[in-house]
Amino acid sequence: LHAGRPIRTLEMIRTICSEELSQQISELEKSLYASNDTLWSEGASLYRATAQEASWAPEYTVSSLRALYPTT
Repeated sequence: LHAGRPIRTLEMIRTICSEELSQQISELEKSLYASNDTLWSEGASLYRATAQEASWAPEYTVSSLRALYPTT
């Protein structure tokens, strides 16, 4: 979704994604690093937030590339 950006950590993702996805990532991290043994059960919420993230649109489309390669 965020092609061309060097993403190495979850924190880096949180700085460029939507507020909803950022919140879901925070919840996952809290669960992963909590001192107790509670199970994380918010996978569906994380999936929905990821699915709603604005999709990446390529800069070039097929129609714009056709102009570079005209047919005879």
